[in-house]
Amino acid sequence: MSNYKNKENDKTKSHIMKFGWTVIMIEATEYLPSFAYSIGLWETFRHPEIICFGLEIGTLHSTINDVGNIIKSGSTIEVGRQYDDFFCQYQHSICSG
Repeated sequence: MSNYKNKENDKTKSHIMKFGWTVIMIEATEYLPSFAYSIGLWETFRHPEIICFGLEIGTLHSTINDVGNIIKSGSTIEVGRQYDDFFCQYQHSICSG
């Protein structure tokens, strides 16, 4: 494994140990929307991981962290339920893949 991959793996593990999860962000291209996803929610809280698509990368990062904090506080994010805790100006719900 390359030195870069080792550093990234160490950073990911460190974030999971410190916060309970980490966020991986992928910038949009001409054929792919931006997206971000969690790693560690299942390992830490036994909660399914979260993925978000199509928003500005900073918004995606904040959203995953907001959801992670809700889970960390003991709540469970439920499929089909509407949430007012984030994206107040937009209607949204959690979907199952």
